[in-house]
Amino acid sequence: MAPHKVLMDAFRDFSETAGSTLGQRLDSLETLFGRISAAELASYGQLVHERVEVIGSLRSVLNDARVERIEESRLQKMIEDAPWLIRHDWTLITSNQPLKSFIESYKEEVSAQLTAKFPEDYERKRPDFIMIEVGGSLHCIEIKAPNHALNNEDFERLYCYVAAFRVLRERSRDEVSSWNGCTFHVVVDEVRLTDEFKQETFDSLVSNKTLVQYSWDTVLRRAEVAHGSFLQIKELADAADSEGSDV
Repeated sequence: MAPHKVLMDAFRDFSETAGSTLGQRLDSLETLFGRISAAELASYGQLVHERVEVIGSLRSVLNDARVERIEESRLQKMIEDAPWLIRHDWTLITSNQPLKSFIESYKEEVSAQLTAKFPEDYERKRPDFIMIEVGGSLHCIEIKAPNHALNNEDFERLYCYVAAFRVLRERSRDEVSSWNGCTFHVVVDEVRLTDEFKQETFDSLVSNKTLVQYSWDTVLRRAEVAHGSFLQIKELADAADSEGSDV
């Protein structure tokens, strides 16, 4: 069985002890570690530590955003280093790169013979992130700083990506049969479009599931749920350390 599968199965069993006493959970954790080799344990321990730290950092940034302005670039770098914050099962292809460079990265990722190109007017546009999921579907993600409201100018920029990928998909239809299209995501805490046509277009894209909008709090909650077992282990370790210091 693949080491990653062993880890996930062990963590799932461990998570079922969430309502048990500290002693029972420590026994469960000992059993979990017994199913993993020392080398794997070191690697997984580092993974747990890194992801718990990143989730804690995101939580801290969002708390800071309640009282001060947070630069978008700070979150851009965080997601570039930890794209699993958006979805743990998607692979990052490009980060703040021109659409023109996406073509080469995509061909390398899926071993596709892709000759189609974006329209020249769009080639220099830079979406924040483009990710791919198993099965070939693409996801274009734009982020805005916490507490920012998506405005008319933001939406115009976002819609450029929608138009660009529509053209590319049509041009590449005969070359990339596995391409299921592109879904667009905007991480923004509020939408405030004053142009009626833009609002109608936004609503239409959301309605047909071409566009998905969610807040930073949602990003944090999803990451916490996806890595619930990691966070449980951290809490358990902290509780054990606390008990040990009281002895």
